[in-house]
Amino acid sequence: MVNVTDRAAKLLLEIREQTNPEADQSLRLVQTEDGYTLTYGGQEVDDQVVESEGQEVLRIEGEVSRQLSGATIDAEERPDGARLVIAAPPPQEGI
Repeated sequence: MVNVTDRAAKLLLEIREQTNPEADQSLRLVQTEDGYTLTYGGQEVDDQVVESEGQEVLRIEGEVSRQLSGATIDAEERPDGARLVIAAPPPQEGI
C-alpha cells in the first residue's frame, strides 16, 4: 500500500477542483515509460483508493501500488509551486 500525506491529499483535491473532470473520471497514478504520472481515467477493480475527509482524492493503479508498496506520496513547496513527490520506503534489514 502507498501512503499519502495530508499535504499531498490537499494538493490532489486542489488539482481535481482546478481541472474539473467528468463525474465518472478518477484522478489516477499510473506508470508510463518515463516513470509515474497523474491522469484521469475510469476505475479499475484492483486500484488502491485514497480518501481524505470522506472524499476520494486518488486511485493508484494496482500494479503501481504493488511496485511502490510502503512508499509515501507527499507535497513539497517549491519556488514554482507545490509538487507531489514519491519517497521510497526505508530499506528493510535482515532480508
